Amino acid sequence: MPIKIEDDASYHAGEGVSKSGLWTLWSKTPFHYRYGVRESRPQFDVGKAAHIAILEPERLETSITRGPVDRRGNKWKEAQDFAEFHKTILLTEGDFEQVMLIRDLAATSSILDTMRDGGAIVETSAYHVDEETGVLVKTRPDMYNPKHKIICDIKNMADGSAGAFSRDVAKFGYHVQETMYSDVWEKGSGNEVEAFVFVVFEKSEPPMLAAYELDSDAAKEGHAIYRAALAKYAECLKADNWPGYPDEVQRIGLRSKWDFKMVEPEGE
Repeated sequence: MPIKIEDDASYHAGEGVSKSGLWTLWSKTPFHYRYGVRESRPQFDVGKAAHIAILEPERLETSITRGPVDRRGNKWKEAQDFAEFHKTILLTEGDFEQVMLIRDLAATSSILDTMRDGGAIVETSAYHVDEETGVLVKTRPDMYNPKHKIICDIKNMADGSAGAFSRDVAKFGYHVQETMYSDVWEKGSGNEVEAFVFVVFEKSEPPMLAAYELDSDAAKEGHAIYRAALAKYAECLKADNWPGYPDEVQRIGLRSKWDFKMVEPEGE
């Protein structure tokens, strides 16, 4: 099954390891990956709605429900029942208005215009059995344009500035995402990838937009982590052993000399 149209829940519940899984295993522990539970928070609903606003604006109004001002009282409960019956995303009034602003802003984006030029493949999964490890890997790009051979990933951030996003690349493993998505999408779908662009929407009043492309050093680091994490995953999978933190007492110190305020660290 190299390419598959499925919803997000089916993708994450199905076979294969994704970037988020590998990043959890790498940045935390294999135990966190194997036994962790996917979170569900109200702000995730805003993110889902924003993705629709950006990727498929034509179906936005039939996909979300405008709720009351806050999540309290009978009005919110009635809105929940309505949204559940119609299978829509329920947002507070303020979140709804912000998502509509994001839709309007997305319509002015030159990179999103390029992504839609000639048609785009939206939120479609690709699967591939990795040759080196024998592991089934999977990816689900937000958008791929076959004409321009570009993958576009949408990020909703509190701070969309270049400096803040650069920090988030390392914190959340977006450099790993770029190289893994490109690799698995090419091999799984048979489509070439010549560029990878992050489109960042800042959750502000009003929302703002920025587009970023990682440099070659970040991409190389992401690829190295991707391959190392995949090898570790294959090892854990084969042994059915998912270790957590080390059992022995570990000796640690402050991370940086700048954390010392009262004494001079030895060896400085």
